Amino acid sequence: LASAVSRVGARRRVARRWSHVGMGAPAPPASGTAPAAAGPGRPKPRVLGDMEIAFLGTCSSSPSLTRSQQSTALRLGGDIWLFDCGEAAQLQLARRKWKASRVSSVLISHMHGDHVFGLPGMLCAVAAAHGDAPHAVTVVGPRGLRLWLRVSLLHTYALLGCMRYSVHELCGLAAEGPQGSGVPRLGAEAFPELHPSEDPGLDLWPDAEGLWRLPRADGAPVSVTAAEISHSVPTVGFCVEEDARPGTVDAGALLPVLEREGLPRSAVGDLKAGRPVPLPRGGELRPGDYVGPETRRKLVLLGDLSEPLGPMLSLAEGCDLLVHEATNAFVPREDRLGPEDVARGEEETERAARAKGHSTPQVAGRFAKRAGARHLALNHFSAMFPGGEDEESVATMERVADLARRECGVPVFPTRDLMVLRVGLNGKVAVDDTAPTA
Repeated sequence: LASAVSRVGARRRVARRWSHVGMGAPAPPASGTAPAAAGPGRPKPRVLGDMEIAFLGTCSSSPSLTRSQQSTALRLGGDIWLFDCGEAAQLQLARRKWKASRVSSVLISHMHGDHVFGLPGMLCAVAAAHGDAPHAVTVVGPRGLRLWLRVSLLHTYALLGCMRYSVHELCGLAAEGPQGSGVPRLGAEAFPELHPSEDPGLDLWPDAEGLWRLPRADGAPVSVTAAEISHSVPTVGFCVEEDARPGTVDAGALLPVLEREGLPRSAVGDLKAGRPVPLPRGGELRPGDYVGPETRRKLVLLGDLSEPLGPMLSLAEGCDLLVHEATNAFVPREDRLGPEDVARGEEETERAARAKGHSTPQVAGRFAKRAGARHLALNHFSAMFPGGEDEESVATMERVADLARRECGVPVFPTRDLMVLRVGLNGKVAVDDTAPTA
């Protein structure tokens, strides 16, 4: 086996690597700093259309007949990013009719099995989809992910063709240390040999604001930042933020002025870029008079949590969509309970959820309100909450969503497996009912 692995590894190291929308591939320099902004000789920044978010798995812990383990897919242009990768993620991706060959990044919130057990198989599926064509996948997550994935692939004799992967680990989380199950954490030195398809990853440390700013590919139109959140094991949430896009031009007001002044249509581009346009007879056209304010979309996708920590509160401020867990909820089957009984039941449910590092819809709603989120999506539901599309299941989940709505007053989406949310250029979020499924 060792000689076979050596031969395969030598053959793969000559493969050309791709870069993709968000995180760099291959890995950037050991400093972990992002590449310089696009300029001469670098790709021009890409402009994104609608962002699409597919909820591949929406249950907590063990899967149910209607909900798979945690995984959320974000489609940016032609690329797919996965946020967590529980069991059946590759099957759910196929059911959603999104191609595994488009997966370019996987971001893991924490090392609980229901969030990572599908990752080795997903990488195999991505590699198989590319065959002999080169491809690269960037994986990001807390410490321990790199070694776990390496050992999983090596000891299952997984060969990934011409695909390369690297794992960037988020170091310095406050929650690192003896806790949870007490299982000892082994470093990469315990198994120093790379998998034949593995490129060395980075050890990323937080900045002075307590944020992990992920390496960014040249010309990428979005940035990704991680922040720690409170759970029973070291856990992070991720913020995906689009670069500022020029505002909308008031063509009805601007075009007659250009015609009257004898100016070319190219002046529109100058104004959108923020540059004043001189007039032939003196004076100038100012961008603020004809171009609306810049816009950018921000998505925040959180792992399991009982509450956000300070840096995440600041990071999520003003987000267009907040994806937040709601593992437990008090939804009594009988309407005969009085207000005091309902309040007591909700308090006890929240107390029990927090004790296990989880949240309720009310916790999610309060965070959405504090962050000024424009839309809230709930996921990671206990198995007692059905994920079907029958009338009873939908009614139950609407009651769950109502618990969050009364706290935040913004649109709330109780997610189910294979649901797709579309984020338009204006930041408005809506369910995409036209998305095909297998």
